[in-house]
Amino acid sequence: MVETKLRSRSNRRRKKRNNNRNLMIFLALAFLFFTILLSLIVLNKNVDSENEQEEPTQEKEVTDSQSETNKETNESDKDTNLDQEEEKDEEENEDSDTNEAGSSVSVNELDQEEIDDPNVEKAFEGEWTPIGTTQEGPHTTNYQNGSQDRIEIKKAVSVVTKVDEDNMVEWRVENGGDQKVIATVSDDKETEYFRVYLTWVDNEGWQVNRLEDLKQNDKK
Repeated sequence: MVETKLRSRSNRRRKKRNNNRNLMIFLALAFLFFTILLSLIVLNKNVDSENEQEEPTQEKEVTDSQSETNKETNESDKDTNLDQEEEKDEEENEDSDTNEAGSSVSVNELDQEEIDDPNVEKAFEGEWTPIGTTQEGPHTTNYQNGSQDRIEIKKAVSVVTKVDEDNMVEWRVENGGDQKVIATVSDDKETEYFRVYLTWVDNEGWQVNRLEDLKQNDKK
């Protein structure tokens, strides 16, 4: 009977140890589960926080990019406006130069029926401003190349024809009457031909009275 009691007490102790072990295992599993769950919650919060931080940064980058683009566009528009203003100033200066030497109070384009030369495509008559001169006293036209008359005649012709003196070919400068000359010229590429009628004005220089656009070079 004593042996039975000892066995029964031993079983109760074994059962109690098993229960304690199972409880410890359960608690360990519960703690592990809680730890994993807590880790997942913390991880999700960190991801959300990083996303919230990245979105403003991306928006800032887009805003900075747009701002830079707008700045470049404004600078480009500013440069374009400056270029246009410079071109306008250059045109005004060119017009001013023309008015100072070679402008006309009144220039009229002749109608075709008023032109009796079939080689003349267009003709203009007027009183352009005399080109100016360094010559003084009684004037006699000198037709020699390099003379002061030829230099001033070429300058006056350049002003009304818009052909640069360096690119001009003088095919003939001839006597057109008392103190008058007729100059036939072209550009150096011979794409344009002109006949210019000039009159000498004492102390003022050569004055253009008539300009003709020619179809062909009739002095070649």
